[in-house]
Amino acid sequence: MSISGKGFETRKDLDLFNSLFAELSQIITEEKTLLDSQWKNPKHLAQGELLPQIREQKQKLSGLKSRLIDLSRNLIQKAMPIIDNLSENLGSRVRGEYCRGIPLRYYATPLGTGNSDARYSLEGIRSLYLAEWEQAVMFERRLTGLKASPPHVHFWIEVKLNNILDLTSERTLRESGIEAEKDLLLMEWESIQDICKENAFTQLLGARVYELGYEGISFWSVRHPETKNIVVFPDNLSAGSLVEVFDPTGEYSNNRISIEDNMKCLRRDK
Repeated sequence: MSISGKGFETRKDLDLFNSLFAELSQIITEEKTLLDSQWKNPKHLAQGELLPQIREQKQKLSGLKSRLIDLSRNLIQKAMPIIDNLSENLGSRVRGEYCRGIPLRYYATPLGTGNSDARYSLEGIRSLYLAEWEQAVMFERRLTGLKASPPHVHFWIEVKLNNILDLTSERTLRESGIEAEKDLLLMEWESIQDICKENAFTQLLGARVYELGYEGISFWSVRHPETKNIVVFPDNLSAGSLVEVFDPTGEYSNNRISIEDNMKCLRRDK
């Protein structure tokens, strides 16, 4: 598959961003080591022997952060026309079972939705994130490789959605114009927010998709490649769409989300 000139430029900028971010992480680690050494050694602390090195590290950090912010803004600015011109007629259906992982303390409400920032959603937008496989859930929640991870529980969720934006479809990427900037879908949104103090491309895209009335987004996992994830926007569910806990025992029979259930919640809130 050929890469357009615009897409190639985005790839180069993204590679530079990732390189700068790796350098930034290394400097932060080195600075922490210096600070720890200063406080643990009374001689260093009293004589200020490490202060020049610490100041140098801080200057490097400041310069790198400035470059990262400018680069992030440039990447997103170039892609904004795609978001602004996104069509509401690109929807497709999805049917299947997806896995939901939550901390054990929330086991009674497996379909509880968050409204804080996430990969494809901004604060204030109710969203529900699901993955194709249990292993993918572990990667998404950064629970792999831990000797003692916090207790979690997994549920299988039956999904029937009639109008999602499928970013795993080459046709959708092409018709939406996202194909030229699809590398931006791989950027780590948390890094953008933590360092640049701005919203990531995927968050702005997700907010636009929500605004257009789509019920959710299907996308490739960044942390577990080749696995599809779905984010569901419960407030946008249409007639016939359903998200429900798969539970032959009937214990979680009331855990479902549909347009009818949303209307019940709205009536209760009035």
